[in-house]
Amino acid sequence: MQIKTVGILSLGNMGQAIAAVLNQNGLKTIAALDDRSPRTQ
Repeated sequence: MQIKTVGILSLGNMGQAIAAVLNQNGLKTIAALDDRSPRTQ
């Protein structure tokens, strides 16, 4: 089974950077943004 989607648990600066690299390499990323401040959404 090939991984196509990755969940990001900590979306801060590092999580966002990791998600960007994953997206650039063809993976879909998802994150739960409920109850996060506008700065970290």
